[in-house]
Amino acid sequence: MKFLMKVFLSALLALAVLVSAQPEETNVNIGPFPL
Repeated sequence: MKFLMKVFLSALLALAVLVSAQPEETNVNIGPFPL
């Protein structure tokens, strides 16, 4: 259970970093693979 929590938090953090790294104009492409 703790392992799943770590994986979930890591994925959430990675997604947050990807979204914050994108310019505001490209935030329309929200998904597993932002373009």
